[in-house]
Amino acid sequence: MTAGIVELTQQQFRAFITDKLDGRGPCRVQEDLAFAALAGTSVVPNARLFLAALDGNGAGLTQLQPAAGGRAALFRATLAQYNLAYLDRFNMPEVFAPQISLILYLIGQFCTDWREAGALMRSVTIPTKELTEPKYPELPIAAFEARVLRYLCWFGLMEKARPAANDDWQQPRLYRKTPLYDRMLRFVGLG
Repeated sequence: MTAGIVELTQQQFRAFITDKLDGRGPCRVQEDLAFAALAGTSVVPNARLFLAALDGNGAGLTQLQPAAGGRAALFRATLAQYNLAYLDRFNMPEVFAPQISLILYLIGQFCTDWREAGALMRSVTIPTKELTEPKYPELPIAAFEARVLRYLCWFGLMEKARPAANDDWQQPRLYRKTPLYDRMLRFVGLG
């Protein structure tokens, strides 16, 4: 990293863009973290209760298959296998999932202090037409918060600062990575 710029070779860039978070690409999800390390997140304890309720019976139309390690499968499925655009009404194609491994790597590099969502998005995403020439200027930032930052907060990898009660409610939210971020995500093959 040089003066806030991360230099990647073409091979490294391609590896990030094609990574499906399946353990074969540069982003590795630490799947053997103790439950105590994850207990402070909002998603993991509730997912554990949900899966325990389904244990043995399955769900009506789905079959649960445990992943290797069993704990980080929900993270991988959420960010790399599910189209999060289905959950919002932004009328914007999903542009973050195809580059999620690169986004995760760059957040790890740049987000050690508080960052406004728009500035963070511009620092960690590939500037596609949907992000640089949107119909509504705030749409990409709102989509980035809804499709990436929200889930990273839920999984305990990012934290969000809320404006004080007397602050303007339109003040942008600030985000930074948590200590769990570097414990849960590793990046290999970049040296």
